[in-house]
Amino acid sequence: MLKHVRFLLAALLFLSSLTAVSSARAAIVVHPGNLQGWFIGTVAPTGTPAFADFVNGLGTPPLGTGSYRVTISAANTKRQIARADYNNTPLSSLNISYYTYRAGTNTNDWYVNVYIHTTGAPGLANCRLDFAPNAGPLNTWTLQNATSASNGWYSIPACGTTLTNVAFATVLSTFPSAVLRSPFTAGAPAIVFNMGDTAAGYVNYDGAIDAITINGTTWDFELTAPAAPSSIDFFNPGDCRVDPKPGDRLAICCEASRIVVYGVANNSRGFFLSTFDFEDLVRAGRRGIFVNRQQDGVISASMSRSQNIWVAWNGGQYNATGQPDQGFAKLVRCPLPASVVQALHQRSE
Repeated sequence: MLKHVRFLLAALLFLSSLTAVSSARAAIVVHPGNLQGWFIGTVAPTGTPAFADFVNGLGTPPLGTGSYRVTISAANTKRQIARADYNNTPLSSLNISYYTYRAGTNTNDWYVNVYIHTTGAPGLANCRLDFAPNAGPLNTWTLQNATSASNGWYSIPACGTTLTNVAFATVLSTFPSAVLRSPFTAGAPAIVFNMGDTAAGYVNYDGAIDAITINGTTWDFELTAPAAPSSIDFFNPGDCRVDPKPGDRLAICCEASRIVVYGVANNSRGFFLSTFDFEDLVRAGRRGIFVNRQQDGVISASMSRSQNIWVAWNGGQYNATGQPDQGFAKLVRCPLPASVVQALHQRSE
């Protein structure tokens, strides 16, 4: 009996180590040479902070050795990093967390804007939600778990209901049908991380952000691109991929409302290619959706009424062929929300 217990404990430890490795691999490295779908800039009329860039440090970051640092030395300066690929996501499906580090004397911290339409109607956002957390201690990386927070959420008057320093659960109960939508113009990011403002309240801020996680995908901000080792076995039965096989050149992970597609380079290292929302795939019909990744080629995806998702990768620097027997295409199935299944059944082919 004792022998079996020891074997079970050893097996559990082994599985735990696989989980840890898989989590580390899941982080997508963002660096100056590849922003991995992030918009990084400043929205007019605010100016540019005195310093805003990828750096090594600060301190010991939660992932890797680097982070994205901003310092504010004057009023009316701001820096934003944002994503548009979560547009059309139900607010109730949103999960956001991130780490911040404060080196300066200013007691403000990175805050998040989430743009929604309160009823889920198509078109542009009609409401902005803000998450403004309490800053952590100086010279310490602090986890800001936005969608699990018991306070820190606000809504502007345009939302119809003004919320002040409430829990995310209160936001959801106030806007149960809300869906993330582009603000101002179609395609604009619905999730925006901010440092600075038009007012002077952020002067003397010096700090950084790293390890942003949205709906299970984590981004690691680094000064330099990760080294391409001579040999990495990207095949790991414990990672997030659907139906992984040796020789795959496509890696597809299911999330609550979308798939995330990675390519596998010639050195067996995975890298981000694209995301496809389930609702967008339903609307696209049999023709599917095509994403041009320039030097990395074209990634396409479509969803059949039988709930199968076909993903193919063609062209680019790795000479992708779109052929399943060469690993450049896969047919997968993901757990779909009931609303997506219903829409599929109603879709005319």
